[in-house]
Amino acid sequence: MLEEHSSRELLQFGNQHVAELLVRRYMLRLTALTRSRMSRRLVWRVDSEDVVLSAWRSFFVYVERDRFHVPADDSLWPLLVTVTLRKLSRQAGKHSAGRRRG
Repeated sequence: MLEEHSSRELLQFGNQHVAELLVRRYMLRLTALTRSRMSRRLVWRVDSEDVVLSAWRSFFVYVERDRFHVPADDSLWPLLVTVTLRKLSRQAGKHSAGRRRG
């Protein structure tokens, strides 16, 4: 079964089932983290799940291009958190810039 493999091994397989498994492993936690970091105003403008899905897209593009590597300890969590919080920061910046101009 794929579930028994480490994240590092799964990324080496590189197929749709692997991507789905990794998303299932981390999606709820990443969405909850994102939601907890959003201001009340931003919650009304941005869906936390959209931010996380954007982070996943970027993650898989970078993995495919060999720009991200899974650490030796097999912990994807810190990397996924970093990508997700950067996406959230960009979204927050876009929405606050619009408010400053308006």
